[in-house]
Amino acid sequence: MYYNEFRKLGIDAPNRTGGQVKTTCPRCTERKGGRNKDKDLSINFDTGAYKCHSAKCDFQGYALKKEYARPQWHNRTNLPAHVVKYFESRGISQKTLKEFRISVDEKGNLQFNYWRADMLVNVKTRYERDGKKTYSQHSGAEKIVYNYNSLIGRKKCIIVEGEMDVLTWHQVGLSDCAIISVDQGAPAPGQRSDGKLECFAACADQLDAIEEFYLCTDKDAPGVYLQEEIINRVGAHRCFIVDLPEGVKDANQVIDQRESPYEVEVGLETLRRQLEGARPVPIPGIHELDKEVQERMEEYFREGRPLGKSLLYREFSNYFSVMKGEITLFSGLPGDGKSQFIRQLAVILAKSYGWKFAFYAPEDFPVDMFYDDIIHIYMAKSPYKGHENQMSPEEYQQGIGFVRSHFFCIYPVPDKEGKIPLPTNEWINKRISFLKLKHGVNCYVKDPWNKIYHDIGHREDQYLALELSKEKFFAAQYDLAWYVAHPHKMHKDNDGKYPKPGPYDLSGGAMWYNQIDNMVVVYRPNKHQDKTDKMVEVETVKIKKQKLVGKLGQCDFWYDFRKNRYYEHGDDHNPLEDVTQVPEWYEEEVPF
Repeated sequence: MYYNEFRKLGIDAPNRTGGQVKTTCPRCTERKGGRNKDKDLSINFDTGAYKCHSAKCDFQGYALKKEYARPQWHNRTNLPAHVVKYFESRGISQKTLKEFRISVDEKGNLQFNYWRADMLVNVKTRYERDGKKTYSQHSGAEKIVYNYNSLIGRKKCIIVEGEMDVLTWHQVGLSDCAIISVDQGAPAPGQRSDGKLECFAACADQLDAIEEFYLCTDKDAPGVYLQEEIINRVGAHRCFIVDLPEGVKDANQVIDQRESPYEVEVGLETLRRQLEGARPVPIPGIHELDKEVQERMEEYFREGRPLGKSLLYREFSNYFSVMKGEITLFSGLPGDGKSQFIRQLAVILAKSYGWKFAFYAPEDFPVDMFYDDIIHIYMAKSPYKGHENQMSPEEYQQGIGFVRSHFFCIYPVPDKEGKIPLPTNEWINKRISFLKLKHGVNCYVKDPWNKIYHDIGHREDQYLALELSKEKFFAAQYDLAWYVAHPHKMHKDNDGKYPKPGPYDLSGGAMWYNQIDNMVVVYRPNKHQDKTDKMVEVETVKIKKQKLVGKLGQCDFWYDFRKNRYYEHGDDHNPLEDVTQVPEWYEEEVPF
């Protein structure tokens, strides 16, 4: 099937495994401003072919499908007595075992089968040797959530940490609720969660349609961390926490080791009550000084509040760092390098912390130009043929791998005439939200603001006040948000030099300055005299949280055209050349 591949192309594909259907064409929809209802697009789930039959559209081709290893179904559901006894000791009925098609392999090892519709996608096998349990999945299989099929057509979803908890909640009898589990358990606190949550990618569209999530992860440290990561991806406004009875680690323990069906039912009734009493995750903007908040405040009082995340430059880190939920505006004259400087910082964060970025950068079209620029920064060598500093084919592939793992681009789809309509903030934000859900992006960049469609009306200041307020709430869901805005028309001074733009040189400057958290100006003072001059001034003209994020002031850099990198003036320092993780000096110093 090509369901996920069609979805990646923007095609509204139904969730099925084969055959041919008609649906709406994304290109026609873009051309008609989102109003297209005609099902002119044929898609084939067996071949991956798609073609729009509208006379004014040429949208056609083949979806590129990642090849996965598909396990074979052997239907060994006639379980041995010891397997049945094991599940009975855990409170799981034989009826549930049959409904989930629990099976064993040829050696009698227990198997949990992962289905999408009627297709077996993955198999997790449980081994027990010397009283120790180990699990393995089918080699090369696609990662999906356990009990995927329960998501179809439902608006509520319980997310748990393991297959046994899925079986347990299924016995509660919640016909209106999907019940799913991650496939690899919970990540260790502080560990990157991408791999553990890869299973969400295959059902991102289904999860996007869920209105209420009920989180019932294990109550140990990894389970709590998993809970936080899920909330971060699907949004706190949709999440409720299921609190299990005191001393209980997971849902299955509520019915585990019960001696009679009556006691099991008592345990299931307990789960029903806990689900009914699930507490909503606090929504940004509504705060109570509850026990959790108090404990956090007391910890900050004792240990100090966490600083912004360092960008790892020795001097510039004293002026600017990044803090979750903040909006930073970058400005500067055309050609002064503000976009390049942002991309430099993004590569540093991606390499050093594993962060992922969503870029709206329409001035670098087609998208390969943007990706090549990132590779140039990352490798410090040019990807262009004939360049004196050209990288090798092996280095280029290394750069491609880095970009594929950390950078995603948002571009509007050209119409039939090849024209690219300016998208709205709403259009861009929907795609940012999807990338957050599917890939866990940490930061989004809108570069530049004036290449977004704005229905300003008569009062630009009123429009900016409203739009930036909405953007502030949107940015709170992410680790950080970076915008680029050009100053309005500047005039040369008596020396024929353009002055450094300030916070009020932007169109609607006062509103920008009032609404954003930080503002950074990138300026090349000598460019009017020598376009090849390397000196770059980077000035922080607004830092809202100066005790935590940075301070006002200027840091001088020089730009290496060959390497596409910025070096601090004086000690020629660039974090990409000698730092792969947070350095010891940052942990030891308090820069502000």
